[in-house]
Amino acid sequence: MAKISKGYSLDHAYGFYKKSVAKKAQKFKISKKEYKEICKEYISTIIDIMLLEGQTIPLPYGLGDLRIRRSLTIPEFGLAKSDRKLKIDWKSTNELWKSNPELKEQKQFVYHLNDHSDGWYAVWHWTKFNMRLKGKRVYSFDPCWTNKRRLAKIMQEPKAYSRYFTN
Repeated sequence: MAKISKGYSLDHAYGFYKKSVAKKAQKFKISKKEYKEICKEYISTIIDIMLLEGQTIPLPYGLGDLRIRRSLTIPEFGLAKSDRKLKIDWKSTNELWKSNPELKEQKQFVYHLNDHSDGWYAVWHWTKFNMRLKGKRVYSFDPCWTNKRRLAKIMQEPKAYSRYFTN
């Protein structure tokens, strides 16, 4: 059975960098700690540009674009459970069920209506439309938990959703 790689880390990138500057001047050689600090600062700057300014970041080598996309929440209560666009507010639902066990038996849920953002929600999106790579459907982008929470906090601000792209 073929071994499946878990991906690459900054340690892998530093190894490649170290090989590429091995024959160059001493001023290009930096420690692994310095390399990681530079990379983390660069990534942090890109994330700030996306979150605070709403800009699209084009990826090199024809790998598409990263952006934050907003969509309007449309309550569709008549649809089947799997077809609803609303997310369940589990905290409020559990509180409701504790106060009224009869509603728990009926599977009555409380949904997030996104009133704080006039019904808009935002997600991280990797646009792969013009991507020059075979099998692009198997690749995905999943931001870290911290950046997901930063986006959620920004969406709590009044009219913050207006800086992001619509579908």
